[in-house]
Amino acid sequence: MSASANEVSDDLGGYGQVNAVGFLASLTLAIEKPRVAAQVRLKHLEMHNKHDPLTTEIFKRLLVLERFVDAQTVKLLETHPAAHWFMRIEKLPGEAFAKVLAEIEGFGRYYETSDPMIPRYDDQSVPAKYRQREAVTMNVEGEDKEYVWVAAIERFCQASDLRKYAGLYPEAVPVAGQQLPFNRQLRTMLWRVSENLIRANGKLKGFYDQYRAYKLAKLTEAGVKIIPTPKGRLCPTCGAEKILPKTTRFCPDCGTALIGKKEMEGILFAGHFHNMCRRRMEQLLLDCFWAVYREAEGLPTRQPYPLEFLQGHNRVITPEDLTDTPVSKE
Repeated sequence: MSASANEVSDDLGGYGQVNAVGFLASLTLAIEKPRVAAQVRLKHLEMHNKHDPLTTEIFKRLLVLERFVDAQTVKLLETHPAAHWFMRIEKLPGEAFAKVLAEIEGFGRYYETSDPMIPRYDDQSVPAKYRQREAVTMNVEGEDKEYVWVAAIERFCQASDLRKYAGLYPEAVPVAGQQLPFNRQLRTMLWRVSENLIRANGKLKGFYDQYRAYKLAKLTEAGVKIIPTPKGRLCPTCGAEKILPKTTRFCPDCGTALIGKKEMEGILFAGHFHNMCRRRMEQLLLDCFWAVYREAEGLPTRQPYPLEFLQGHNRVITPEDLTDTPVSKE
């Protein structure tokens, strides 16, 4: 008799270069792309009163597979080394956070055994799997070489490294013709997670509210006014906002090319302000996840930057401060 999917997954949850949660969540992301492509095609066909049975069947099968993998991924969240922490945060466990984990785990990579980028540990408290790595032989361009695996959480030597990878810094904007310096998919998944956390009204929402009040006071003191975000685009000639379809490039009244919403000096759009506060909440979430994950793996951590280098800071928000349910006594 063959074992069930859950039994196999539980038994193999900690094996492989990427843990089971990361592996399944990455599969979901891969399945999502052709499912969306089929869905878009069906929508376009519907607009022209046409029907394609083959595309419909493909869409249905992909949707079933995606939902199945999503459900299994959520069930396996408890196998992650940091699950004892994040499972106690209201509205955090779910397929969206599993996809965040998948993108983080995907940062792990193989290095040649002599590569100086491989972390070295003298501390005997660090598990042997990190101090005495098992090498694998790979044939590269006709030559056999030995490689060792360095997990993603090891490569993020500091919490700020994980922030940078997620694109949570002010200069993290796409530049035409240049490779993105951050993981766009991870940032998108974090956006989904953070919006859920804000709606959940838990401890992280409380931090968001506190930071929002603090930031609002600072901006008000600096003379910055927060106004509702315009719904349309601006016409520089008419000097007015135009609410038009996104495909409309020119002003229907004067023919001038429309420009995007632009904040004037001393003005901040409400949407921009919300994103600033939400990003700070995401940074805190990642910082705490980094600390909990590394501690669970027996890897060295360090104090937050303000405590280590800045004066006047003696209080830090700990991972436990963000949990909504206490530790189980069972």
